[in-house]
Amino acid sequence: MNLLRGLAIALALGTSTLSAHAGNVLIVLSDSDRLDLKDGKVFKTGFYLNELMQPVQALLDAGHEKLGLMSSDRSPVISLARVEQIGYEHFDAVYVPGGHAPMQDLLVSSELGKLLTWFHENGRTTALACHGPIALLSTLPDAQGFVTQFETAGTAKAQAGWVYGGYRFTVFSNQEEEMAKGLLGGGEMKFYPQDALTQAGAQFSQAHVSFSAHIVTDRELITGQNPASAPAVARELLARLK
Repeated sequence: MNLLRGLAIALALGTSTLSAHAGNVLIVLSDSDRLDLKDGKVFKTGFYLNELMQPVQALLDAGHEKLGLMSSDRSPVISLARVEQIGYEHFDAVYVPGGHAPMQDLLVSSELGKLLTWFHENGRTTALACHGPIALLSTLPDAQGFVTQFETAGTAKAQAGWVYGGYRFTVFSNQEEEMAKGLLGGGEMKFYPQDALTQAGAQFSQAHVSFSAHIVTDRELITGQNPASAPAVARELLARLK
């Protein structure tokens, strides 16, 4: 699978120029090119290209187009700070693709936590795939504290007031992590996303067969388990934009 480093944090697509009408989708990317592992090891990574481009292509095929929100050359790449300046209300859905990089930065991003909380409170579609659902931890009252505790102790106390507490979700499973750990070059992840999200208070679901497509929908939330799930996530996202 192809890897890319996120050059910036957000990509916007919509049906036309910036407006409040339906069809504007915000795609949030990790800005990390690494994942810190146990024992000081580092895994060079990013987000997975197919998990970004399969949904993006589905949006483009459905008639959406890139929105120029920052520069005169209509670059679709903007920061989350710029997104907040524009106004969250201009976006009808948000999508976070996976790859290991979201486990380095998105899970503790206060800017992303603010955005996702707003989308939750306003019932707007929130889609995430593979390792992307780890970004849901950013909405914890103390995301950094939870993650630090989980990294060091292998367990962490669920925090009251988590907006996704009780939600059904899926994410790259522990079984899939074990099957794919050889990709880490002998390194070991500090924790698996399935464990962290479950302990935070969400309810995990997985496919009967590892690496097969599986998505879970719960209220405004759409989650896909693995790279094979990205097309199904895109289809569900598009269905909600109609």
